[in-house]
Amino acid sequence: MACRKQSNRGVNPRRRPHQRCQNKTIFRALVDWLIPEKGLFALSQFHGNIKWKPEHLVQQAVIWSWQDTRNVTDAYTMTLEISKDLKIDSGAKTYAGFLNALDRYRSVFSTGLGQRYRRLAEEVAGRFWQDDHWVLIGFDGSRVTAPRTTSNEKEFCAPNYGKGQTAKYRKKKDQRHAS
Repeated sequence: MACRKQSNRGVNPRRRPHQRCQNKTIFRALVDWLIPEKGLFALSQFHGNIKWKPEHLVQQAVIWSWQDTRNVTDAYTMTLEISKDLKIDSGAKTYAGFLNALDRYRSVFSTGLGQRYRRLAEEVAGRFWQDDHWVLIGFDGSRVTAPRTTSNEKEFCAPNYGKGQTAKYRKKKDQRHAS
């Protein structure tokens, strides 16, 4: 049986740079909408000799979190490439500096971003933000997988997990079958 010839009608090489430019423009607008260039951290205090802008560092962090790579360092390398394309040039230059800055100013960034995202959620929801004075919230119900360390168990699990009647029954049942 002969192989079918692959058509190249759908591929237009002249169109790709324009499409890439358009995607870059749209993505840059999205990043600027989520984390605006000025004002988000205007009242925050930062160390005097930092070489990065807080907004650019946070933009890098958001881009970094969206990367689909196996290793975090690979994700950071991709983030640097994307940042260069988007002209986010006042962010962290090294992975170690990036993580140190995020760690040191974690509370500043989380407070500022939390307030920003709440305002954006209310703005986007418009008249659907409240229903009879209730704020409508949706959850997907999936569980995040994290290593089962003692600190993660304390942080992410319910305080009474495993202490209900069903859990006690299952433990007794498993012990009976094990012996």
